[in-house]
Amino acid sequence: MKYTIILLTVILFATTGCLSPEMRSAKIALNEKEYDRAIENLEREIQRMPGNAEVWFLKGYSYEKLNDWINMSESYVQSKEISDQFQEEIDFSISKLVSRYYKRSMMYFDSSNWDTALIYLDTAIIIDEGNYRIYRLAAITAYRGEMDENAINFCIAAIEREPSIAEARAEMEENENITSPDYNMESRRVLIDTYNKNKDWDKVIEWSDKIMDRVEETDGDPNDYLSAHDAIISAYEALEQNEKAEQVILKAMEKFPDNLQLRLNLATYKTHREDYQGAIEVLKGVLLINPDNVYANFTIGTIYMMGKNYKEAINYLAKVIAEEAENVLALQYLFSAYYHTDQNEKGSEIKKRWEKVK
Repeated sequence: MKYTIILLTVILFATTGCLSPEMRSAKIALNEKEYDRAIENLEREIQRMPGNAEVWFLKGYSYEKLNDWINMSESYVQSKEISDQFQEEIDFSISKLVSRYYKRSMMYFDSSNWDTALIYLDTAIIIDEGNYRIYRLAAITAYRGEMDENAINFCIAAIEREPSIAEARAEMEENENITSPDYNMESRRVLIDTYNKNKDWDKVIEWSDKIMDRVEETDGDPNDYLSAHDAIISAYEALEQNEKAEQVILKAMEKFPDNLQLRLNLATYKTHREDYQGAIEVLKGVLLINPDNVYANFTIGTIYMMGKNYKEAINYLAKVIAEEAENVLALQYLFSAYYHTDQNEKGSEIKKRWEKVK
């Protein structure tokens, strides 16, 4: 429909006497579908009138018909920078072409043919260079295809082109089909996963920090924050920087005071630093909320065993086997604790259970 209108417009102007010889020749060539000849005349017209949005628009249209996406895109951009006169027609063309190549890429994506899917996405990127969602899908495709460097580059490109937080919110408000703002967290998650796979711990830390900051800025999904939190403490663990991991956990606990897993993580890192008393204090706080927590009871019991405080160890290890009757280590520690406190009968009973399941 729109292209019919365009061609009718071309014919109309071609028959009037107010056009330059270059523009008249270009429009006649367009009507005759001689796009190379049209471009030659349009380029001469641009030398004469470089600020004419219509000339750039028709040049982009000609390149579109020749499937020359790079020159098409550059010409359309020039037209829009001069004037919004042809904005609707250009947006329609771009949307139609991107949709075509997106659908083709998804066919190959769904069959795990990552290389071919990426070829079509590369074409879509050429057509709509500023579309961050295409870069994001290309990043996911590259990551699935184990093309890590490409995945990283596509992620960065998506983030560089993403809308501001205010623009993302405005997009949601203006479109009833969008249920939540697109803050482009997925590009950041792919980055972290890629850096994590390559053991680039400094980058994992950098981008995990950025995700947590972005969640706070946008009042976003807590799961995104906690996922980034897990990534950053794993990176600090790999770098043997347990003290920094603790600081990250403490910050997260301020944000999510009821999250037991954060407390358990904090206790783990305290034990890594041999701050056993600190770990016990944290874990006892967990048990105030969840008295039957196996990890907390087992860890406290183990710490007491290490310190030869067998009487205290029994209290916690007994709770473990009440929840997990075949927990081999808990049974082993418990019968040992009973023997060390001269409770031989109980020790023998637990030892028999241990021998059955070890």
